[in-house]
Amino acid sequence: MKKKGVNLGIHYYPPTHKMKTFKTNIKLKNTDYISKQIVSLPMYPELKNEELNYIVNKIKLFFNKT
Repeated sequence: MKKKGVNLGIHYYPPTHKMKTFKTNIKLKNTDYISKQIVSLPMYPELKNEELNYIVNKIKLFFNKT
């Protein structure tokens, strides 16, 4: 996606229950799995419809190729 000019973000990694400040011994398998799979899409007030359509089309192309 980066090569196509779409900057994705990775948020909440590590998951909260593994962060130094909140670290616990709780085992959360689903949270661990999902935290490695999820990305944040570009989203901000100045995002134009043309840019949004471009992002959506690139995501569709990505998933059609896999």
